[in-house]
Amino acid sequence: MATWGSGELFSSAKGNVVGTVASRAERTSISPGSTSSTDAGIVRLDTIPIKANMIYLIMVFCHPDSTVSTDRARVQLRYNISGTATVSSPVLPGAQGFGPVGAPMMLMTTFSSVSDLPNMSIWAGIARNSGTGTVTAYADGSRNTVVVVVALGVDPGDTGVDL
Repeated sequence: MATWGSGELFSSAKGNVVGTVASRAERTSISPGSTSSTDAGIVRLDTIPIKANMIYLIMVFCHPDSTVSTDRARVQLRYNISGTATVSSPVLPGAQGFGPVGAPMMLMTTFSSVSDLPNMSIWAGIARNSGTGTVTAYADGSRNTVVVVVALGVDPGDTGVDL
């Protein structure tokens, strides 16, 4: 029978979370707007159950929009491992993107912890990176903002080689 890197059988309790959605949020209406580099909140996920030594894929998909078509937007995810994430929480490493308004944006990053975090919170925000308009995350029920946290399995650590 197959085993995890730790030697545990794949059929162990750790296998029960692989590929499962730990948390998901979907906003179906236009977010509040930002007229500066200060984020406006889009959506927040609370009490995300992070298990020790597991790796999670965290994704956000949104549609930055503005009152001025040449503006550029910044979308980022902020997090708090033991309480409610806010605009002042740190940015989740790898979860910041910049792009033109009017084009869909998708960000993906990973997260892991050496201890259980039963109350992690993620806050998605949008700001104007450049321009003069009011930037929002557009949503209308067909084009929505979605944040998803998916358990991928046991985290082997960084096994890559920097080149």
